[in-house]
Amino acid sequence: MEELFAMCQQEHPRLVGMLGLYCGDHDVAEDLAQEALIRLCRDWRRVRKLHAPERWLHRVAINLAHSHYRRKAIERRALSLLG
Repeated sequence: MEELFAMCQQEHPRLVGMLGLYCGDHDVAEDLAQEALIRLCRDWRRVRKLHAPERWLHRVAINLAHSHYRRKAIERRALSLLG
């Protein structure tokens, strides 16, 4: 558990920074970073055995950002069709 805690502490600022640049929105970056860390904790038994678990974490974070913006685009299209 100490290894997981240390990784979360080390990677959180990196995730927020990366996602902040990608998203251009600090609040969204924080939310996505938290979700990525939750998934890291959930999957830690498997992820810790990987050669580079931090790469897995950053890939998850980028995938979450992609999904977030896809959902937003779908919402905008749906609202424009309704309005």
